[in-house]
Amino acid sequence: MKAPPEIDPLAAFPDSKRAPRVAELAAALGPTFLPLGLILDRLQAAHPEVTAVWRFSARSGWYQVQLLKKRRLLYLLPQRGDFKLTLILGGKAVARLLAGPFARRVAWLLKTAKRYPEGTMFNFKGATADPRLLAALLEAKISPDLRGTDLSARVKLSHGSEDPCHLPTKSRQARKYQRQRT
Repeated sequence: MKAPPEIDPLAAFPDSKRAPRVAELAAALGPTFLPLGLILDRLQAAHPEVTAVWRFSARSGWYQVQLLKKRRLLYLLPQRGDFKLTLILGGKAVARLLAGPFARRVAWLLKTAKRYPEGTMFNFKGATADPRLLAALLEAKISPDLRGTDLSARVKLSHGSEDPCHLPTKSRQARKYQRQRT
């Protein structure tokens, strides 16, 4: 007989009977709620159709999923005084980011990111979460293509191509990522 999984001792909301409220989230996260609040406010302002759904896990307690219709944009795992934010980006979104203003940081993040069939997983902790970088990651995930989006106004393609999947790369990390995709 299997023992039930143990819940994470750092889980901010371990009670399975009651989903947390926004005010409780701010209280549980403490000062780390400020960058998270900026990220969620930017997401909501840019895309009002995004909804937040609380779900319960026997291992991590209550966590939040930000959804655009049925599409999962990000996972938020609140912990006492901190949080973990997870995004999974497809190849086209990563290629757009490698051509944008955060190219160096994204190339650096790709070194430690896990790759799955559905995309590349990026994890952030509360102390390391940069709201501007996360906004760019979310915009790359949401945008169907490079043309006609807010991201395209900030991205200048030096080689004149509008196809973000065929970008010339200069950094070793970006070349390695492109080889893995083919």
